[in-house]
Amino acid sequence: MQKPCLLNLRPFILFIAFCYFLSVPIACNLINPAEPVPAYIRVHDPKVITLAAQGSASENISNYWLFVNNQAEGVYNRTGNYPLIAEGTTKLAFLAGIKDNGVSNLRVVYPFYTADTITTTLNPNGTIDIYPTFRYISGTQFKVLEDFELGSVLISSNASNPLVRSSLPEDVFEGSFSAKIKLDSITPGIELLSIDPFTLPLLGFDIYIELNYKSDVPLVVGLQSMSTTQKFYQWTITPKSEWNKIYLNAKSLVNTTNNTSWKLLIYSAPDTLTGTKYIYLDNVKVLHQ
Repeated sequence: MQKPCLLNLRPFILFIAFCYFLSVPIACNLINPAEPVPAYIRVHDPKVITLAAQGSASENISNYWLFVNNQAEGVYNRTGNYPLIAEGTTKLAFLAGIKDNGVSNLRVVYPFYTADTITTTLNPNGTIDIYPTFRYISGTQFKVLEDFELGSVLISSNASNPLVRSSLPEDVFEGSFSAKIKLDSITPGIELLSIDPFTLPLLGFDIYIELNYKSDVPLVVGLQSMSTTQKFYQWTITPKSEWNKIYLNAKSLVNTTNNTSWKLLIYSAPDTLTGTKYIYLDNVKVLHQ
């Protein structure tokens, strides 16, 4: 009997093996395609530009909501270098984020700042510098606007412990004057009220109080209803040894109480008071849409 010729199968087997080894890298590339190379944006400190009738341009923007070509990209810190998977002409939109009521884990888009929209060209591995710039939205109503340069719309309920306008450089946040309040064993507390009442809207409109301050003692900020004279001590602010800006959200308070006429209230009366303590205020604003 003639034995089968295995030698004739060798070219076929070699051909199959050759095809297999060629297919392996192709299959791997299909499963693990090359990753895109990001472009980078280097985001610098933001600034706010104001008109004369809008008061101070001070801000405390903590983060941004970023949109890339009208698509939500994420929430980013105030400054930093950030990768983006985008190339060529790209539209970037920055929405200013704040700590609502000064709470670190309560970040929201501030409804009174415009978005900063930038059209730029992004290149893989390239970096561009961004300087976000914001303005108050058109139509913002300022019901209280006090920088203490010419006087004060806030008055102390205790004539023996008035609010003082200080021009000492170590007391002033910006400009020529800031408000200064002294607490001691003789006058251990203070309550400030805006002189004139103002109207705030209902129906879900955004309402905020802006305030620059530094203080040795806790502060309480609130509103007094003019229809009932009831005082709402709404927000407790912790002491700060350096100037700080806070954004207080008054929308819920105004809408749930169903009152439209108000006065601004700032109060401090520590349970314990040792020595002399000071409170400094500047750029007090009450604003709504």
